[in-house]
Amino acid sequence: SLFPIQTGEGKLHVHVHEPISVEGRKEAELAELVREALLSKMPLDQHPLPIVEEEEINNVVEEVIAPSDSSTSKKDENELVGSK
Repeated sequence: SLFPIQTGEGKLHVHVHEPISVEGRKEAELAELVREALLSKMPLDQHPLPIVEEEEINNVVEEVIAPSDSSTSKKDENELVGSK
């Protein structure tokens, strides 16, 4: 459309953070400091999702596929096998 349907009033926020000294810091440390500064003023719904390790994903998948706390008793299993 040619004109926006809603105004931009109150939607843009500009934050000027304290300077971050680069002297004697490695790139990874600077990246983390900048990230922390940016996230400190950003609404939580705009934060990045947490990183989930592959091992954690595998654990959840295993729990869903083969739960350790089986609610099926041995008798129920035998009845299922016998019904085939």
